[in-house]
Amino acid sequence: MSPVPDRPPRRPAPALVTTLADGGPAPRLQVHAVHPGAMPVTGWHGLAAELPGDVALDVAVLDAIPEYLHAADPAGRVDLDLPGLAARVAAALPDRPGVPTVLAGWSFGGVLAYQLAVTAERRRAALVLLDSIAPVPRFGDAERDLVDGDMLIRWFGMYLCAKRDAVLPAGVDLRAGSEPERLRRLLRWCVGAGVLAPETPEAGLLKLYRTFLGGLSRNNRIVAGYRPPPAELPVTLLKPAGSLLPDHDALGWPDLAGGRFAMHGCTGDHYTMLREPSVWRSVADLVMQHHFSRSEGTPLRRQAPAPTS
Repeated sequence: MSPVPDRPPRRPAPALVTTLADGGPAPRLQVHAVHPGAMPVTGWHGLAAELPGDVALDVAVLDAIPEYLHAADPAGRVDLDLPGLAARVAAALPDRPGVPTVLAGWSFGGVLAYQLAVTAERRRAALVLLDSIAPVPRFGDAERDLVDGDMLIRWFGMYLCAKRDAVLPAGVDLRAGSEPERLRRLLRWCVGAGVLAPETPEAGLLKLYRTFLGGLSRNNRIVAGYRPPPAELPVTLLKPAGSLLPDHDALGWPDLAGGRFAMHGCTGDHYTMLREPSVWRSVADLVMQHHFSRSEGTPLRRQAPAPTS
């Protein structure tokens, strides 16, 4: 009888926080970034490459929290709220006493970074957001956010293309017809553009779409009823040409940041912005601008977003 083979070792759980730049022996500044998942965290290496050598960069990945990851399953329960999630992230982030902190976050990570910003345990110098939608009442909360199928299928198409190093052009029309018809139109375009293989089944694409919606629904449930206090620090939004909500100028952040808000346009869409070198150069510039203006009291200037066409 053949011996029973050993079971393969379990893959270790991913780390909640990864330090991409340690800032050397005496960092003058630290950047604490929040990445929700969905796209590879390796995109943040672009920021590490642009920051000075004495600036530390730590990235928290929410998908490393099992409860958060599994709550994207439509059958999963969400026993999480934003303050609780933020507390777990804050406990995992390195504490470098006396080093000023700039917070950053992409997508839903920006919402969690905002909660970190309004938490008083550590002093924060500023907050930089990458196409994050503010948790304010006019954008609604919970399940009723997920009703615009035209918008959601475009978001899904942007995500699908970005995962495969492609871009969904703004001119691809996914509006007319039922949800299955629009998904079939997206499938045909993706196959024609070489984004998906010709044999990709419609059922497989529909399953992936449902998983995508599960992640959005999870995030909406987490912020349901969340009413944060206003920020007492500068808030800057970096909004790409292909933003999730291109028709909503500042994505609700002036409601929370007041006069200490600035917005800058950039290239890419919500997902592809993470691989744009010019985006990371802009983020690095904003980080250092906040660092110097913190001591000098220099106001931030508002800039118009890049055109969406």
